[in-house]
Amino acid sequence: MRCTKRALLALSVSSLLASPAAAQSVLFDFDSAILYHKNLPIEVTEGDITASFSGTGLSYSIQEARLVGTPVGFSGNCLYPNSVSRSDLLVGFSEALRDISIMYAPSEQGCDTSATMRITGSMNSAFVATSTTTARVPGTWPTGVLTLSSLQGFDSVVIHYDAAPACGDSGPVFVADNMTVTPLVATRDRPRLGLHPELRRGSGRRADGRPGAVFAACRVSAARRSVYLMPTSSISNTSVAFGPMSIPTPRSP
Repeated sequence: MRCTKRALLALSVSSLLASPAAAQSVLFDFDSAILYHKNLPIEVTEGDITASFSGTGLSYSIQEARLVGTPVGFSGNCLYPNSVSRSDLLVGFSEALRDISIMYAPSEQGCDTSATMRITGSMNSAFVATSTTTARVPGTWPTGVLTLSSLQGFDSVVIHYDAAPACGDSGPVFVADNMTVTPLVATRDRPRLGLHPELRRGSGRRADGRPGAVFAACRVSAARRSVYLMPTSSISNTSVAFGPMSIPTPRSP
């Protein structure tokens, strides 16, 4: 009877441990001091996810959001265009994602409508999904939020300025901040490294044959946060302007 109770308790605990865990979202806010004034490409790690940022054309750099008046929802640093020419923002991830959202603000001055922005997700370079949006409240550097979700998962995205608004005081560039991602697989559901195969199978015996724990638990270290800088070219000090509008020149490191 005693053994039966132990077995039932072990099964109950094992069932709880085997239940799917909800994947935790991770925020990339670009506010690390080491990122300031850096040109893309860069790699940033938040928690267990590493994101590789790059851009087409003259690309982007990390600058203070206040250079464009700190759009609603922005704070600290943001991804900032290095020119007034259209440039896609490219982001690759160290693992597959289920969801992503990112704030953006297009270069617009007192407009009644706002630009259409697009985000496209791929898995191993194969198209998965795409979505578009416009800022709900147009105006000056209005804030919008691009989102993408897929149960299939994706490991890279392209953020693209899709179409200009019906407004003369606008340009095909944008700033971006506060990217939130959710992995496709929860950390708890990934293979556990460092456990003997017998314990992973729940045999309850150690490698030497002696009785062991019915299940094993390990403590996960605190969330990692690190930044890896990749070789970049310097930012031009030329003025950035188009038509009646201008954006402040990005600062060099």
